[in-house]
Amino acid sequence: SYFISDKQALWGPQVKDRALSYGHKKENLIEIGSPRHDNFFKSINKGKKTGVILFATTAPTPKMSFEQIPFEAYPNFDNFVREVCRVVKEFCDKQLIIKPHPQADFLSNITKIIKEIDPSIPILYNASLVELINSCDLVITFNNSTVVLDSMILAKPVISLLTEKWAEKDDLIKTDAFLPISDVAEIENSMKKILYDVDFKNLLLKNSNNFVNDYLIHHGNASHELAKLLDSF
Repeated sequence: SYFISDKQALWGPQVKDRALSYGHKKENLIEIGSPRHDNFFKSINKGKKTGVILFATTAPTPKMSFEQIPFEAYPNFDNFVREVCRVVKEFCDKQLIIKPHPQADFLSNITKIIKEIDPSIPILYNASLVELINSCDLVITFNNSTVVLDSMILAKPVISLLTEKWAEKDDLIKTDAFLPISDVAEIENSMKKILYDVDFKNLLLKNSNNFVNDYLIHHGNASHELAKLLDSF
């Protein structure tokens, strides 16, 4: 096999096991955690309910550039967005906030959809994702995006809307650490279950906490570990 690096800094044991399965040498794999998530671990806020539902939207098909996305992907994506907005509007005690993917083309697309549905729904383009997740009761995103892990670290329940077949086969779904939804018709009941079924929500959060502990090491201190590793060379 061809490897482009002599050594690899990894997030934790699960990633290390996968690297070993591809033939990497154990002595070249170093577990240091995720420096990107240090701020997340230092910002965990298990506060009171706020009534806010954060909808962190991605592209209709995240694995492609905007120009490559097939036309048929848009109606499916739009249907999921419209149903989430409709359902939240039925909850008199909840407020929906949109945090779009920062890529310009995707911003334009989701902004247009939301303005058509309800111009009063806040769309926060530049707000801190950590602060937004910390301030909400539920996070909704698409196709197991990185927002799922971000939210699990911050101890928030997550719904992942699966608009792509590849996302339904993701190993992450097997963890039961978040709620995957592949059918638009399931959105309302799934949201109600997380928001109003305390036992179900607590089980989801327990599973997500277990996943985070197994998946990442050096919580909040990975940058320091990476610096030590670089200094050792």
